[in-house]
Amino acid sequence: IVTQTHYLDLMKIYKRFHNDFDEVFFVVSSRGDSEELRINPKLCEYNNVLCLEYEDLIYANRSQLETMVQKLTAIFQDRFGYFFGENSSLLGSESQMNAIQR
Repeated sequence: IVTQTHYLDLMKIYKRFHNDFDEVFFVVSSRGDSEELRINPKLCEYNNVLCLEYEDLIYANRSQLETMVQKLTAIFQDRFGYFFGENSSLLGSESQMNAIQR
């Protein structure tokens, strides 16, 4: 399951879904300098949480989108490889191209 939300009570979301899945992962982004838009750094210490800067998710054209998807895939694999395995096809080039097409 993949979802997008602005609700940041990750523990509550985790408790709601963790019994239905092998693992629940969170990719969250911080934006700007305002404390309301920044992720609590303690959340980023959890093994199933990946914290990014909002600016890392911005793209203006297809070429930048492809670069962003490749970069995020590498970061995702580095952070969550313990779960998916180092050679998982889940994060392979075909999956990346499918993400770009969506």
